[in-house]
Amino acid sequence: MPEVLPRDERYAGFADRTAAFIMDAIIVSTIFFYLLESAVYAGNFIGPLLFSQSAAAFNEPAMPVIIGSAVAGVVILVCLCWLYSAGVTSSRYSGTFGKMIMGMTVVDTSGNTLSFWHATVRFIAKIFSGLILFIGFFMIHFSPVKQGLHDRFAGTYVIYAKKAVPVDTDAGPTIVKAVTAAEEKKAEESRKNTKNAVIWLIAIPIIFIGVTVILAAIIAAFVFGMAGNVAHSYVVAATVQQPDADTIIVTYHGGQDAAELTFLEVIVNDNQPVPWDSPGIGEQKVVKKGTVGKDHVLVTGQFTRGERQVILDTWL
Repeated sequence: MPEVLPRDERYAGFADRTAAFIMDAIIVSTIFFYLLESAVYAGNFIGPLLFSQSAAAFNEPAMPVIIGSAVAGVVILVCLCWLYSAGVTSSRYSGTFGKMIMGMTVVDTSGNTLSFWHATVRFIAKIFSGLILFIGFFMIHFSPVKQGLHDRFAGTYVIYAKKAVPVDTDAGPTIVKAVTAAEEKKAEESRKNTKNAVIWLIAIPIIFIGVTVILAAIIAAFVFGMAGNVAHSYVVAATVQQPDADTIIVTYHGGQDAAELTFLEVIVNDNQPVPWDSPGIGEQKVVKKGTVGKDHVLVTGQFTRGERQVILDTWL
């Protein structure tokens, strides 16, 4: 449809319409959140009926319900967007709530409010505007009358709503023009403030998420860095007994990492270590270095990676 100027109007630009779209998306998303349970219920019903073969294909019994819930969710979301967009646009508000906040209305080529079916056609055309990599929406920026592809297809315009300006009937045209200009300037400032608020509403969560991700990456790097400096902990075991004051008997029991053990050392009361090469599971080592009082027994192991680890540290 050719671009025809219906009236001497101020057409809503891409930035303001984007801000209105974001506000509408927040409204629709909030409503959809409360309808998610309905999508799950619908999925439990239609999933087994329509997608029973998916359980065998994915080897997952719950897959029909998952797919059914996803399909039901998409259908509910599309219907919600359609009823919200077409219903409010064809009402006396002549635009969605986001457009109302930004001071905009949607009109046809005669400047009249759209009918429900006309608004429905525009909604369907918006889907195609999005499917072609959103090119249909970016056309708004380059159009002299700020029409997107869906506007051209449906024969609609998005304009700034004109408000009645209370002026004395005896005032001259100059005063009327001045008051009108002041009101329009005030409305423009209001739109800019609203747009800035929407931008910050989006930017603050994004900044928060970005900072959280960066901090999480720093903490993870720190934790993994510390973990990299910690030696591997080997799982092997030994026990000790003292049948008499002089005799210390150490029994090696092996363990998960027994294959990596090369030798043990037994130290009694901080005396010279007694080496024990390649001990077998159940093998015992007798050390004659006990005393009448308490005896400190320390058993350490040397492993194939060259690491040393305390296996047993006890008092008898």
